[in-house]
This record gives sequence, C-alpha cells and structure tokens, in this order.
Amino acid sequence: MTDSEFETLRARVERLERERDSWKRHTWRAGALCALLAAVVLGAARPAARPEPSGAMPADSVLRVRGLVVVDAQGVERVIIGAPVPDPRIYGRRSTRLGTASGIVLLDADGNERSGYLTSDEVGEVFLTLDAAARQQALFLANATGGAQISVWDAAGSHAQMGAVGRPWLTLRGGGRVVASLPDTTGGGR
Repeated sequence: MTDSEFETLRARVERLERERDSWKRHTWRAGALCALLAAVVLGAARPAARPEPSGAMPADSVLRVRGLVVVDAQGVERVIIGAPVPDPRIYGRRSTRLGTASGIVLLDADGNERSGYLTSDEVGEVFLTLDAAARQQALFLANATGGAQISVWDAAGSHAQMGAVGRPWLTLRGGGRVVASLPDTTGGGR
C-alpha cells in the first residue's frame, strides 16, 4: 500500500469516526429531549399532593403559549418550541422551510438548526430530522394517512431511502445515480 493510499484510508476512517461521534451526540440529545418531554407531561398529569397556599396558582393550571425559546448563557437560541416554529437558520441566515411546521427545534451553539421533531401544518406528517450545520442528514417521517419513510444522506450527496407507503421500497443513490432500487425501478433487472 502506498503512502498516498494509506493517507486516503486514514482520512476516510477519521471522517467516519467524526460522523459516528456526531450521530451518538444527536441520538443522546434526542433521547434527553424525549425524557424531558415525558417528565413534563407526566408531571403535569400528576395531581397535587397538598393544597396550594393562598394566592398560589392552582395545580391544574395550564400555561398556553404560541412559542417558547430557550437560550444559552451567551443568548444564543438553543431550543425552540413553537406553533409554528420559525424558518431554519443556517450559518446565521434564515432560509425558507418547505412548509409551515409546529413542534420542537434544536439549535447548535452558533444558532444553526440541527434537529427538529415537528408536524407539518399543511399535510399532517410528523417527522424527526437530524441535520449537519448546512443540510439535512437524516429524516424519519410518518404520513398522516399511513406509511413512513427513512432517508439518510452523507456530505457527498449519497442517499439511502426506504419506506412503506402503499408498498415497501428501498433506493440507494451515489455518484449522482441510482445504485440500487427495490422494487427495481431502474430498468436494470436487479
């Protein structure tokens, strides 16, 4: 193996390790967010154990807001809960969301949208996204009328997508072309 080939392999392994570490962080954050939401829901459903002091808010009070924004110590938005949520921020600039959505958005330390657990206000889909700073990397989507799909991308644009909407299917894309498709829609007879 030449030094050039070794360096290429080393660079690829390092990139894969960074991507693996990124997925671990996203998975941990999504789990922590789900646990937090479960604690809030379970805490809100629990009846008060003792009477409220005079002048205090009753235990069954409901807080109704259109949105909630959590900021870090530097004032950077890190969590947005909204109905609807704002358009995503990518590298400090707002871009247009594909449609109005409501739910929870997670942002990185630079304020870039990195994940969302949302419902589409137009078609009723529910979806979870895990994003790189500039683009979507993973999408888990459930249709309002039934069926679901999972899509993942790498930085080079390769794409794996599978779902069951009417019938199961799987499509793999790489190098700007379909590499595999089940059922076969490429005409290649795979």
